[in-house]
Amino acid sequence: MNKRFGTTFIIATHIIDDIKILAKRTIILDKGNIIYDGTNQGISKMFGDYREVTAYLKGNSRLPLLHGIKMLERTKDYIKFSIPGEMIKDKRLGTFLSSDKVADYSIAEPDFGTTLRQFYKKRASHHGSKD
Repeated sequence: MNKRFGTTFIIATHIIDDIKILAKRTIILDKGNIIYDGTNQGISKMFGDYREVTAYLKGNSRLPLLHGIKMLERTKDYIKFSIPGEMIKDKRLGTFLSSDKVADYSIAEPDFGTTLRQFYKKRASHHGSKD
């Protein structure tokens, strides 16, 4: 209906997938105040441009030492870490991901729900424990 008639819809939800799929613009309210009004991508950019990388391993592998890598999860079969977006083209990361120790890998933007939790956590730390 939005595309066909140009009708604007307001959807109030806590279901993160609804926001991600349906909304081009997101307004976040907190105690009746607008604390964010913009795109979903804009929320992510507030925390830096990060990507989540999952590398599926063939054997015992270690990540290259790169500034900004944060280990999220590690098992014997895979490692999952976050990295600043500008580091995604780093040659050392590329060498690691294309090595014979890595069977496959995926690179994705962080989950939108995780981004929103970071948003509120960062906001709370700036406003003390009052919020």
